[in-house]
Amino acid sequence: KPYPAEKDYLGALVGELHDWRPNEAGSAAALFIPKSRQMIISTTCCLVILHNLLFHQAQRNILSKVTEKGAQELLRDKVRFPWSQLPAWIQREKPLSVRPRR
Repeated sequence: KPYPAEKDYLGALVGELHDWRPNEAGSAAALFIPKSRQMIISTTCCLVILHNLLFHQAQRNILSKVTEKGAQELLRDKVRFPWSQLPAWIQREKPLSVRPRR
């Protein structure tokens, strides 16, 4: 199913995630996003994480769900699958590890 890029709120979300920085004290501030189902928020956040992993060095991204199984499914479906659809040359240049770091 194609990503609904025509939804303005998703473009605004990507902009917020892209511009987000730690606070002045150097500690990470939290970004809270109220959402309901079918808004593509989780997918968008995961795609931004994938972009960060591929194109920015020294990035720390945390993916959290209520259960470890839920986090594994989200990682598989929303990060690893889109990466697997990228051209082979990008996959060779920017491989993903088999297991996430803890």
